[in-house]
Amino acid sequence: MRGPSVRSVRDKRGTRGEGVLLAALTIAIVAVTGTPGADAQPAPKQPAPGQPGAQFAAACGFGHTASADPIVDDPDPHLHDFFGNASTSRGSTYDSLRGAGTGCFHQADRSAWWVPAIKWDKKRLAPSSASIYYRAAERDHERVRPHPSALKMIAGGLGEQTRVLWSCGRGDRTKSQVPPRRCESGVLAATVYFPDCWDGRNLDSADHRYHVEYAQKSGGARRCPGSYPVPLPGIDATFFYSLPAGAPSGRVLVSAGHGSWEGQANYHADFFNAWDQKSLTTLVQECINGTKPAEPLPDKCRNPTPRRGG
Repeated sequence: MRGPSVRSVRDKRGTRGEGVLLAALTIAIVAVTGTPGADAQPAPKQPAPGQPGAQFAAACGFGHTASADPIVDDPDPHLHDFFGNASTSRGSTYDSLRGAGTGCFHQADRSAWWVPAIKWDKKRLAPSSASIYYRAAERDHERVRPHPSALKMIAGGLGEQTRVLWSCGRGDRTKSQVPPRRCESGVLAATVYFPDCWDGRNLDSADHRYHVEYAQKSGGARRCPGSYPVPLPGIDATFFYSLPAGAPSGRVLVSAGHGSWEGQANYHADFFNAWDQKSLTTLVQECINGTKPAEPLPDKCRNPTPRRGG
C-alpha cells in the first residue's frame, strides 16, 4: 500500500525548514508502510539479473565528481558523483549530452546519472559503476513505451526513503532501507527505484517530480494512475562504491550542500535521458514488448559491462 503523498513538501533533498511537517508525515508513513528501515522492498518484485523477464540492462561507469546539478538550479549544490555521460555539468542540455562521449556500455546511451557523494566512517567513498535495469515491472509488458528524449527525473530523498535500498553489492540479495554498518565484500551498493508512469506532456516539472509517478497495484497487477497514462520502463539503478581495505563498521553520510553531510535519508538519484531515441525504442520493443516475463532474455538484453572513465 502506498503511503500518503509528500509531493507538497519534497524537493531535491529536503530542507531543514521542513522539520515539523516531515515529522508528521513520517508518522503517517510509518503507520501505513511499517517501520522505516524494515527490509520489505517498496518497489515491485523483479526477476533476478540475467533471469527471465521482460527487461533489458545497461551499465555505466563512474565519470567525475563536481558541485553541480543539471536539473536543480541550486546556488550552492551539494557534491555529486556523475555516471555515464562524460560531459555532465550544471549547464548540460539534451543536445550537449548527445554530442558528448559516454561511459555507458551502449554507445547509443549518452544519458547522465548522478547521486550525492557519500562518506563511510567519515571517509569519502570511491564510486565505481552503475548497473541499470529497465523493466516491465509487473505491468502489461506490451504497453510499455520508451522514455521520451530529454526526460528528467529524480527519485529518493526525504519523503521517498522507501525508494532507496542498500546492500553489500552484487552477491548480496538482502536489501534494506537502512545501509549496512559493515560489508565483508568490500562493496557498498545503493539501488534507487524511479517512477514508471508519465503524464505524456512534460519532460520536467517545477519540483522535477510532478510529471512522473509510480504505478499502483490494482487487481493483481500494477497500473499507471489516470493522470499519468503513459507506462514507462521501471528503472532500478544500482550505484556501487568501493570500501577501503579492512574498513571498520561505518555509517553512511550524504552530501547535502553548504558543506554539510547528513543521514542516508537524503540519498537520491537523478536521470537525464539522452539515449539515441531509435536505439532506446528498439531495446524497449525487443526486450520488453517482445519478450514475455517468463521467457529467457535475448543476449542483447542482459547485463553488460560498463565502460571506464565516463
